[in-house]
Formats: sequence, C-alpha cells, structure tokens
Amino acid sequence: VLSKARRLDENEEIDFTWVANMSLKFQGCYHTQQWNEEANDDEDVRISTQRLVRFRLCPSDTCSMENAAGCGDGYGDYIIGMEEYLEAYFEAVEQDQEYNC
Repeated sequence: VLSKARRLDENEEIDFTWVANMSLKFQGCYHTQQWNEEANDDEDVRISTQRLVRFRLCPSDTCSMENAAGCGDGYGDYIIGMEEYLEAYFEAVEQDQEYNC
C-alpha cells in the first residue's frame, strides 16, 4: 500500500523499514472531481471523479481500535487510490488466511 500512496505532507524519499512497528488505521473514503484534460470529443467525459482512501500509520504500541483516529502522535497520514487500496487489502487478507491455515 505504501509504495503507491502519497504522504500528505509530501516528503520525498521515504525509508519503509520503519513500517514493521506500525499499524494501519483506515480513515475514510473520499471522492474528488477534476477536469479531464484528455477530453477532446463531445462524447468524452469532461469531469472525472477520483476515488481515494485516506489511512493513517500509527505506532503499533499506541494504536487503538476504540479511537477513530487510531493514535494521537507519531503517525503519518496517507492517501491512495481506492482501487490500489482494495487490491492491497484483499491481498493482505488472503495472505493472512494462508498463514493461519
């Protein structure tokens, strides 16, 4: 998920080794509309909708299931396309099921 996500504070290079001690907390789905610059013909869609997911990485030792935010400090907020998020989510669920069998 992280390799395709964009950190909201837009840091450039990120070392992903630290993620082993983090928990992912889903924050919500968002839809944004934008002008489709590739629309040339009358039949082309002029305004396209982006479907996005926002998630937070919290330190695992302070992440709470009861807290909607997950944690209060030491976190990073990320945004990713909904399709990429769902692909990664279902892949992780499948791997978890295989591991537990």
